[in-house]
Amino acid sequence: MVIEAAYHSQATKARVYWRSFGEDFKNENGIDFTVIPDGKLHKYVINLSQSAGYKGALTGLKIVPDASGVSQPGDEVIVQSVVLKK
Repeated sequence: MVIEAAYHSQATKARVYWRSFGEDFKNENGIDFTVIPDGKLHKYVINLSQSAGYKGALTGLKIVPDASGVSQPGDEVIVQSVVLKK
């Protein structure tokens, strides 16, 4: 997965979750990734297969832009694209 985004915040970590047929979003079906909070557009490459919970077809994605819990009022994340690759 490749996420292209600009972080205008203090966040340094984000998390992506996925689900498969008949499942809810679960913590074991997620992976953290480091973000650069400099306001510039960056590409973040996330290898979902690094997680033991990754298997089969995906039916949903959820992106938590601040997994570090440091967001402040006025912070923003601008997502330009999300691309799934094999």
